[in-house]
Formats: sequence, structure tokens, C-alpha cells
Amino acid sequence: MTKTVLGEMDGDYKEEESFAVFSVYHSDGFNGWGNGISYINRAEFTYNAGVDDDDDGLGGWTGGYYYPKSGSLSFAAYSPFSAHAATLGAGTGTFEYASSGLTITNFTVPALAEQYDLMYSERIYNKTGNGVSDGYEGLDLVFHHALSSIKFKVQKKAAYDGYTITLKGISMQNIKYKGNFAENIPAETEGTPNYDSEPAWTEISGQATYVFFDGSEVLDKYGENQYEEIVDLKGAILLPQAFAEGNAALIKVDYTIKPTSMAEISQTATIPLYKLTTEWVMGKRYTYNISIGYDTITISPTVIGWEDVNGDVAVN
Repeated sequence: MTKTVLGEMDGDYKEEESFAVFSVYHSDGFNGWGNGISYINRAEFTYNAGVDDDDDGLGGWTGGYYYPKSGSLSFAAYSPFSAHAATLGAGTGTFEYASSGLTITNFTVPALAEQYDLMYSERIYNKTGNGVSDGYEGLDLVFHHALSSIKFKVQKKAAYDGYTITLKGISMQNIKYKGNFAENIPAETEGTPNYDSEPAWTEISGQATYVFFDGSEVLDKYGENQYEEIVDLKGAILLPQAFAEGNAALIKVDYTIKPTSMAEISQTATIPLYKLTTEWVMGKRYTYNISIGYDTITISPTVIGWEDVNGDVAVN
């Protein structure tokens, strides 16, 4: 079973989270985001168990807004609400919404302990209250992951009887952590039934190290030749980016080898990321399977042939 990354959404939206909503009003049906009247501008919607959401008993996420008596509203959102900040710092960016969709400026990926699943929604067009006085027309909001998910699994390559292999650390180094995002909704598809966009990130200079494991885990108990998820081995949600030869991004693995009744020997392996994948794409999970082992020491002796030395012995 693959564990989710801390803060990651999978399926239903978590009730303890909140998201930001944009909405534009048109009196006679959607005819362009920029042509309507801004009705909701980055408002926080939170879970309300008392809301009658189509009588399914699940409650709903509300922000204190109501449908106009006529016309229709079109919606978009991003998550989490707190990702937008006037004063930028780790885990924040400047979020704006316009005709071409969501843009994020100067988004900075936070450290692993503070990470969350940054998401943007598909647009929802031409929704109305339908004149209902004791309820409303619920919105089926579809979010997309804006970042890439990174996971690790580890195995001991073979039994190696008489030797103990211990994992000491896994980190990714020289990773781009800051960027700009544009949803890029094509003008010709705006308002059409089939949602369409060309989302992309632009990296900004700056590199960081993300530590996935910093402990001591003896791999013997997991068995040989079987990839396992170490209990304390963290996952990450990182900026989509490309890797090519010469790129400094790498995976660093620290471990020890201990022969029975002998001293423990520390080892380090570094693997350039470009040798494993050409890029991280938003919305995709990359699982790196690390196999730790070593080669048997083999010695093939040869013997130099005897060199003949002649000695003359005189016996008188």
C-alpha cells in the first residue's frame, strides 16, 4: 500500500481544510471571464456540517454568499486558502484569477514538515440557485494537483548473511523550490463544456535540499529483494521541473555496512536525477526504488612461473 504524502489530498477534500473561490456574474450566460461582474473575489470557503448539500448528509463548504435572483455565476478556486499572502514567505505566493485562469507568482515550496497539496480547480460555468428557497444547487468542484509528488521505497538487494546494512539518510539536493504558475486556459475553449487548459510552471533561481530520512533503519528485517516503505521515510510535494545532463539535482543515500564482529563502515551514494527521469510533471507521483547492496569481493590468484637459475657446482 502506498502511503500519501503529509498534507496531500486524495479523493474527498479534507473537512479541516479551506479553499479560495472566485466567481463572475453574467446576466445572460457566460460570455468571457473578463466580460462579467466579479461577484466573489478570493473568498474563503470552509466546511459547514449543517448545510443541506442535496440531502446527502455530507454538509458542504460555504463562504456566506448567495445566488443572485437572476443570471448565472461561473466559478473557479484554488487550495489551500492560506497559500496566498500579501507578504511572501515559505509556502506562499501571489494568487490572481483572470480570463486565462489562475496565475501564481513567486510561489515558494515549504520545508517538508509544513508542506501541503497546492491545487487549482476546473472552471464551473453558468450555475444558478434555480429559485429554490430552502436549499441551493451544489457545486461539484474538481481540483487538480499543481505540484509533483515524490516518494521513496528501499530494499536490501540480497540476504548478505553475516552483514548488517543500515539506512542512515535519504535526501534530494539542489532542487528548484520557487516558481511562477499559469493555468493558460485557451481563449477559444473558454466557456465550452469540455474544460481545457495548458498549465505550466516557470522555475525561478534558487536551490534547496529536502531530507526524506534522517535516522537509523536496519534493512535486514524487511527481507531481501523487496521494496518497502520505511515508517519514518517522508514523502514530499515539490515543484515540477526538468532534469538534463549537467543538472546539479541529485539523490543522496547514506548507509552503513557492518560485518559480524567487525567495525561499522559508513557509505554514501549520490545519483544524478537526470539519469532517472527527465522531468517532474504536475499531478504525477514519482516513486524512487532504492536497492542497497554491494559486490562480493572476488580474488583470482595467479602464480608467476618459476624462474630458472642455473648454478654450476664443482665437486672435486
